[in-house]
Amino acid sequence: MYTDKKRFKKNPAGKKWSALALGAILALELPFVAAAEVTSGVRPTVDEAYYVTLDSYGNPTDAAVVKSYALNGANEVVDYGSYDSVENLTNGIKPEISDGKVRFSLGENAPSHFYFEGKTRAPFETLPFILSIQYRLNGVPVEAEKLAGEKGVVEIHIRAVPNPASSEYQKNNWFLTAAAVFNQNDILSLSAPDAQIQTVGNIKTAVFFWLPGEEKEYVLSVGSEDFSFNGFTFLLGPMNAAGRLTDLKDLQDSKRNIEDSWKQLTAAGDQLYGAMQGMQGKLGQAADGLDGLNRVQKNIQSRESEFYGNLDAFLGNMDALTADLGPVGAHMDAADRHIGELEQNLGELNRNLLSLKQHLKESESTLTSLRDNTESLQDASDDLDRDSRAIQSDLKAIRELRANGKKTAEQTVGGTLAQMGALYQAYAQYMQAHGLQPVDAGNRGANRVQVSGRLATDSDASGIDYRADAEISAAPQYPQGSFQDFASRKLASLGYSDEQIAYALTLWNRRAEVQAAATQANDIYGKVDALGDDLDALHLSSLYDALYGSASTGTRAAADAGALSGDLQQSISALNRLYETTDSYLPELQDSLRDAAALSEHLRDGSARLTALLRTTRDILQSNSAAFHGNADLSLGATASILRQSASALDSTDALHQASESIRSLVENQWDENTGEKTRLFSLDVNAAPESLTASENDNVSSVSVMLRSAEIKKTEPKTQVKGAQNEKKPGLMARIGKMFADILAFLTAWMHR
Repeated sequence: MYTDKKRFKKNPAGKKWSALALGAILALELPFVAAAEVTSGVRPTVDEAYYVTLDSYGNPTDAAVVKSYALNGANEVVDYGSYDSVENLTNGIKPEISDGKVRFSLGENAPSHFYFEGKTRAPFETLPFILSIQYRLNGVPVEAEKLAGEKGVVEIHIRAVPNPASSEYQKNNWFLTAAAVFNQNDILSLSAPDAQIQTVGNIKTAVFFWLPGEEKEYVLSVGSEDFSFNGFTFLLGPMNAAGRLTDLKDLQDSKRNIEDSWKQLTAAGDQLYGAMQGMQGKLGQAADGLDGLNRVQKNIQSRESEFYGNLDAFLGNMDALTADLGPVGAHMDAADRHIGELEQNLGELNRNLLSLKQHLKESESTLTSLRDNTESLQDASDDLDRDSRAIQSDLKAIRELRANGKKTAEQTVGGTLAQMGALYQAYAQYMQAHGLQPVDAGNRGANRVQVSGRLATDSDASGIDYRADAEISAAPQYPQGSFQDFASRKLASLGYSDEQIAYALTLWNRRAEVQAAATQANDIYGKVDALGDDLDALHLSSLYDALYGSASTGTRAAADAGALSGDLQQSISALNRLYETTDSYLPELQDSLRDAAALSEHLRDGSARLTALLRTTRDILQSNSAAFHGNADLSLGATASILRQSASALDSTDALHQASESIRSLVENQWDENTGEKTRLFSLDVNAAPESLTASENDNVSSVSVMLRSAEIKKTEPKTQVKGAQNEKKPGLMARIGKMFADILAFLTAWMHR
């Protein structure tokens, strides 16, 4: 958006893009409808406290949730949940209840905090622990109602087990505490193994604790001559935000690292056991292989006579080879003489090729002269090509100017008028729908707009002007209810500046003149298109192609001749290299033939010596054959026996593997006990957000707490009529909650400061 009026007037591009943006937004607004309500984004936060009274055995008798809303400036409360009844604890405003939704419309005088009570037993059914309480008197099970005033030792068994109907969040993150408070003056003894005992003055408090997912039973023993019991107070809730649990995340990470390392260790052990089992089989195979080798040795021993017979035949053949190698030297000398004649023939061929090379050189000079005469014709064609390119460049510039001007006339002016017209239609429909007559204020005020430009082929030539005269001044005040007044307010609400609004309204008020100017400009742009078509019809590029083709024909002929000469030159060079290479190799070939003759002499001598060596070897083998076979038989048999004994030793691999599996099972069972079987301590998420007790739609919950109170066990006091008692008000929920907190004050003080 432009905020500088002067800049807005002098920048046609700015007008164009502003008009396009205006048109796009207006198009999105059609047909005209009321804008969606925009809220402050402020949301109330809520703390949920669930209070349940239990009978002496842990069954619920009454339950209600109290929700404390910090409104944060909001003027209504919307809560989700299924309640038996709902009571406003803050003021007299009645709730609107429908389809599991409770709404309090608090109005302008909304308090900063708002409280209401909802009666419901539904959250109790899904608490993460199921409670049960049982009693014994002097070791004998007894009903709670019969314990009041009894003498002896009363055992109270309190048991909590995980509730399968609870959510995963509660199972993994909720702890449970239970507290029982006694006056030391009223009891003889107090025993609670595994419990936390706190003493403040003459008040003793026994505190019991359950981890998430833990199943556990505690026993509280009380010795008394006149037994009475105020009941248990249970507190449940997530402990993930407690400062004392911040190190649990590190413990969970360490547990995962140890578990990963243990899995790697057991995997390596499995690989080792597998390798040992595989080696056991391989040792047996190796022993079998040695037995087979021993059989081969015995087979060789049985066929020694056949071997010596074949060796004697081979020695006879070697004697014949030595005799045949005698005349090889003479044949090598004859080949040497023929190679000398080949060398002379190659020399003569080389001299003839040098004569052909000279003749080709002369032809190349003649063709080069012909090529030079064609260069002047090619220069003229290049000049014509340059002129043609300059004309095409000028024509391109003219067409770009035409395109920009036409775009301005069609989009900036025509586009804005079209969108203002659409806005007027929406305005008219709105007025008629409300029984009002549309009012177009016309050209009231002094707003005008000036649209002008110039088309030219270059800076020196006179161009073609186009002009639509108007001038923008301060935005006038249009009658209330008119289209101009409606458009001003609408565009201002969308964030448009005063200059942009004045520009759009001016075009609308003088739309006839502006459209006429745009039509005139479009006629001029049509003439520019005709000029470009005439220039294209000259076909200057065709003349250039003809001239260039003529010049290039002679040049190509000279180039082809030069290429032919070059090809012949390369062929001569290749033949010359062949001659030179052959001339250098022939002496080496002759030397090789002479060396081959000498080699044949050495080979004949060597074959004679090999024959002598084999005869000596045969004699040695025959003399030592018996001792060799005996020792080989003994060595192979002993080695095979050792390998089989090693394989038998590896039979203990199975026992080692079974022991490893037992250790693995033990470790994994211990881990499982702390991730769901006994407790869910390692599944606790210290960063998890609280979940609502009544409905998942309540997603802005700050805290959740649950307090349960079991029934008292006391002697029934006789009823007395106090004067005026019938006129007293029944204690409300807050009074009942206050009494509950007073009863457990000693417990809370001790627990929070230990």
